[in-house]
Amino acid sequence: MEAFQKFMNEANKSLHIADHLLYVTYPSIREVSLLIKISENIYIAMLLAIDALLSYDYAYKRISGFYPEGFSAKLDVFKAKSEQRYSIGRGYLITLLELRELIEHHRKSTIAFPRQDHYLMFSHNYSVMKGISYEKVQSYIQEAKPFIEKINRIIGNYDRLSGR
Repeated sequence: MEAFQKFMNEANKSLHIADHLLYVTYPSIREVSLLIKISENIYIAMLLAIDALLSYDYAYKRISGFYPEGFSAKLDVFKAKSEQRYSIGRGYLITLLELRELIEHHRKSTIAFPRQDHYLMFSHNYSVMKGISYEKVQSYIQEAKPFIEKINRIIGNYDRLSGR
């Protein structure tokens, strides 16, 4: 199995986990802290899909030079080469960056707690507050699904979203 197929299979698994947590587990237990875990899975799925596409392009010599390491380098190469070649669009990258910012804020926050249907996170001096809601996570997954589907079609991975 090629590296890009492995990346894509992992992306599909992460998206499947996020989808199941959001639409099956969350409605039954209503634990808002679960929204962060769901967001992390969506982020990982999107990042792995980008890795899969870059690996695919690298394997077929569409990206010359070195394989990019690190988030910023991968994103730069993706924007410069793959995004244009496959007409992917920038909306997906905005979602990816929002998820990254949310997850980083959660990691750095000193206080986080549920409040009604939101999960609120505060910085160490309470100057920055971020929140996440069920509806926002739904919008993230609705952006991630077509993005990952498109990359599945590009690299010819027909086990899309099946978790296989």
